Amino acid sequence: MGELSTRRRFTFGLAAVGAAPIASRLPLSPANAVETAARDAPIAPVVPKTVKAFGGVRIDNYDWLRDRKDPRVVSYLDAENAYAEARLEPIRPLIDELAAELKAREAQEDSTVPTAYNGYIYERRFSQGAQYPYIVRHKDAPGAREEIVLDVGALAAGHPQHYQLGSWTVSPDNRQVAFAVDFTGGCEFRIFVRSIETGETVDQGIENASSDLVFAADSETLFYRHCAPTRFGFIG
Repeated sequence: MGELSTRRRFTFGLAAVGAAPIASRLPLSPANAVETAARDAPIAPVVPKTVKAFGGVRIDNYDWLRDRKDPRVVSYLDAENAYAEARLEPIRPLIDELAAELKAREAQEDSTVPTAYNGYIYERRFSQGAQYPYIVRHKDAPGAREEIVLDVGALAAGHPQHYQLGSWTVSPDNRQVAFAVDFTGGCEFRIFVRSIETGETVDQGIENASSDLVFAADSETLFYRHCAPTRFGFIG
């Protein structure tokens, strides 16, 4: 089953959409705006690090930015965010206008085309005003009862900073669903296995994995790909 996105994402591009064509609306002239941006923009310090890999040597001046717990990284990102907010402030009304227009044009309730898989019909739906979808299914038979496979909004409720559902897959016996979640935005997923009937988490999660996962034929073994190079794992 493919990766699912949320409705949050469209807002991230609004700055780019609104900023490019409206330079003439800014209180500064284009030349002054560029000069001000160059003067005030935070600049990441150069900290050379020698990296030896694949039979070669290279210098990475920004390897230090990998460490998310480094106070220097947090401070630099805070400065970037503050700079972006300050630069976009003159066009904030336009950004809000575009966001409102996009929301007005968006279908408030939406669903995907039903998909048949292993004796069931699956569908992804958005309810009124929801940021996250829920995934439902019913047996491929007339009058079959519908059941929830994943309620992504409920799963994301305790994670206000970031919650991205990656791939998900149902076991061959149709009893369990495995799914991958990114809690940080770094594309490093944690894998969960839940009972579809009860919603109970069967496995407590596997960290530092990619979003790719698949059940074996026995429905008890789950193959996944670890983020470390050439490392694979399974549970069962």
